[in-house]
Amino acid sequence: MTKGCEECKLIPAGVSKRTGKPYKAFYTCKNPDCPNYKGEYIPNKGRDTGVGALNTRLDNLAQYLAEEFEEIKTMLLDIQRK
Repeated sequence: MTKGCEECKLIPAGVSKRTGKPYKAFYTCKNPDCPNYKGEYIPNKGRDTGVGALNTRLDNLAQYLAEEFEEIKTMLLDIQRK
């Protein structure tokens, strides 16, 4: 790990907020001529990919399954009454 130019910024070691995995310290740079240049940062367009997104998907699935269960239950009760 080496500092490539004066514009380089040291990112200290830590734990990823998105994945929860640890990462080592590294240099990053906005200067395209620097060896530490990683390309232009493009934000995630507002799409949540972390635990919050997983919880939302699980909540949606639970709601769907509850609605399907109620529909099947109603059909079975109708069949039972005949």
